Amino acid sequence: MLNARMLNARTLNARMLNARRACSARKRDRRLRGGRGRLAVSLRVAVIGAGPAGATAAYCLAKAGVEVDVYEASGGVGGLARSVGLWGQTVGLGPQHFFSTDPRVNELWLEVIGGDYEMVEPVTRIHPPRAALSTARLGALIRQWQRAQATPPTFAHLRAALPTFAHPGVALSTSRLGARIRQWQRPRTALPAFAHLRAALPTFAHPGAALSTSRLGALIRQWQRPQATLPTFAHLRAALPTFAHPGAALSTSRLGALIRQWQRARTALPAFAHPRQGPGEVYSRMCEFVEKQGGRVHLNTPVARLVLDDGRVTGVQLNNDGVREHDHVVSSMPLAVLTGRLPDVPAEVAAAGAQLTLCNTVVVFLRTNAQSVFPDTWVNVRDPDLHTGRITNFDNWVPAAKHGEPETILALEYWCTSEHDFWRWEDEEYVRFAREELIDTGLVEAGEVLDGVALRVPKSIPVYRESQLQHQAVVEEHLKGLAGLEVIGPHGPFARNRQDFSILMGLLAAENIVEDAGHDLWADPATHAHPATSRITATGLAY
Repeated sequence: MLNARMLNARTLNARMLNARRACSARKRDRRLRGGRGRLAVSLRVAVIGAGPAGATAAYCLAKAGVEVDVYEASGGVGGLARSVGLWGQTVGLGPQHFFSTDPRVNELWLEVIGGDYEMVEPVTRIHPPRAALSTARLGALIRQWQRAQATPPTFAHLRAALPTFAHPGVALSTSRLGARIRQWQRPRTALPAFAHLRAALPTFAHPGAALSTSRLGALIRQWQRPQATLPTFAHLRAALPTFAHPGAALSTSRLGALIRQWQRARTALPAFAHPRQGPGEVYSRMCEFVEKQGGRVHLNTPVARLVLDDGRVTGVQLNNDGVREHDHVVSSMPLAVLTGRLPDVPAEVAAAGAQLTLCNTVVVFLRTNAQSVFPDTWVNVRDPDLHTGRITNFDNWVPAAKHGEPETILALEYWCTSEHDFWRWEDEEYVRFAREELIDTGLVEAGEVLDGVALRVPKSIPVYRESQLQHQAVVEEHLKGLAGLEVIGPHGPFARNRQDFSILMGLLAAENIVEDAGHDLWADPATHAHPATSRITATGLAY
């Protein structure tokens, strides 16, 4: 009990000291500004990281006349949203895309990119798809039933037999399933209803809807035409509850509405705007603007430590060039890394930061001579026999990024920790491994893969654990007490690897420095939501 009381007292004293330091820092900043919202004296600000958040913060600060230095550890800007030039084409690190409904974010994005973008209609799916019951297998099952049964088979028989199939995801077949319905109708005076289907598949919600051969066949054909994979009974089952009148007969118009809803659900993402020169073009232009305004963008320049003076961050120490003094520091480093770059960190804070572990990304680009390899923008892989988690097909993004090259570039993504042997492989091993996995998916033939390139992105994704919020709260408490520091980015207060969120955090951080806006960047993102909505279209911004 005594130890607990002493710990609580220490924590309370630390919080009071941090509050006094923060108040003193705010007063100092106001003197520099000559009042709220005005810069009376030029400020020097360091921005750590040139990803979407850091580049946006630097851009907005430069617009306000602030002297900005951007320190980027890698050799390029954009972070995971960077553009990569390969084999005469421009690609990204997987399906990195931008979409927002926030007018502030959209206006800023269009301000930078202008009209140099195209709209992408994303199509995604999961591999392997739910295995479909083939027409041959269904026909064989029906014939087997017919030989053994005196009465025509029902969906109840189908349900009973499904577990015997190697592929339980039942695909709808027009002719054979229609024939089965007609067979079932003949000995009965009443039309079969979804109640009969519900008896076989109990999760159907609307038992009164009549089942019609021709209408169901038309529905199946509608489903099959626009889809790359066959619809299954699971899709029908999921969509049936949307009927407004449970007892209503099955009609073409109602089923048309049902299928349109299913199609929308299959492509969960709306159309988004994509720069013609890849996702990193926006952030490259932001950094170019910073340099035109007199700022500096230092590539291959990691920050070794942050410099503190009486609870205030006053600059950064570089590996190769001593200490650089700054009035403010904006950090988009992961919290785990940032904690390790601070001097005199309490033991409990250092321990909590060490628990916020990070994962590395390996992207393997494969060049193929196949065209229109598959219709999807990207494919999420859920095959336990494969190690890749996602495959991106850059043929289905922006045509201008291909620069007239005929080959198709695919990107396979892998994730691992620094301790894993996979992280230490040679480039040739990555390419060979990814090629074998791509062929195993059946998306390309063995002879269609020409060559490949591997690209490593260290400490790119947080590893989520149940205790993450607990450890993050300890780190947050310490960082919030440091004046002159703004923490942003996808690994900052909220781990969201989305460009729109990162852009917003960079914008708000700049407002905190220039206007003393007081945005709480540690607060729930919902607190920063704009009351209006907008979206980017092919012709500009629509409200």
